[in-house]
Amino acid sequence: IGVAGFTIGGAYKFTDNDGGTADLERHDYNLGVSYGQGPWKVGVQYAGVELDDASDGQLHAFMLGGQYVLGPGVTAFGGVQFWDGEDDLSGSEGDDATIFFLGTSLSF
Repeated sequence: IGVAGFTIGGAYKFTDNDGGTADLERHDYNLGVSYGQGPWKVGVQYAGVELDDASDGQLHAFMLGGQYVLGPGVTAFGGVQFWDGEDDLSGSEGDDATIFFLGTSLSF
């Protein structure tokens, strides 16, 4: 959905017996908003996953990014992602990550 340069979107998905495994429920969800004017656009997004099984795992991700149209068919982009993963398994510390990205997109 977009209006006045703002765009918002999101999704939710529920899976029961994921991968054919009994009693494994999975919830996936995300929500993002972006704003763009002229050749540039910036946005933020949150995404999460929850697993309801023996490990009861969770994953949360926050993203911030932007892009700039350099010319016809050439766009530069970059951003950062923060990931936080947890589960209830004994001795598990979870998985965390910070990811930076930078690139160009060519279309013709």
